[in-house]
Formats: sequence, C-alpha cells, structure tokens
Amino acid sequence: DSTRQMSRGHITSFVQIRGSVPLFWSQQATAIIPKPPVVYPRCDPTLSATRLHFADLLERYGTPLLVVNLMKSKKVDSDEVRLSKHFVSAMERMNRELPSHL
Repeated sequence: DSTRQMSRGHITSFVQIRGSVPLFWSQQATAIIPKPPVVYPRCDPTLSATRLHFADLLERYGTPLLVVNLMKSKKVDSDEVRLSKHFVSAMERMNRELPSHL
C-alpha cells in the first residue's frame, strides 16, 4: 500500500494485491517436478467466487480496478496456460456485464 500527498491537497492511493486466481481450482503443494496437474473440482458457471472477489475489491477500494494477468499464456499444453485462459474468459464475461457507470 502506498499513499502520497500531492501539492494541491489531493491524495492518491495505489494498492497492489497479488494472490491466487479467483476461480475454483487446486494443485497439490509439493516440490516434485513436474508439478502436479491443476484440477477444477467445482463447476462455477455463474462465476460466483470471481464475482465475490471483485465485489469485495470494489467495496474496499472503489474504481478503477486494474487487473493484470501474470500467468503464462504461450505454452499450449501447460496447466498454467489453461488456468490463465479460464481467468481471461471470466474477466471478459464480467467486463461485458459491468454497469455503464463503471
């Protein structure tokens, strides 16, 4: 978290949150190589977990929310790429459904 006082009395805040992808997924936490596969134990067609996560962020920090996907996106047979594609799809769907004032 970082807050700076601007010269004209305005305050700007920048908050960076780094964490897990807000979808239902899991992976065993082991040090073996190759990594265990990512599994999707629950189908969530309404994106309930993703919606709750971003509703919480909007309530805490307001707009704008800027989302940066740091997962790999090139290697086709990778679990991380598949998870990234699920996340991108969820973000695209949620962006289409946003109210016009956001």
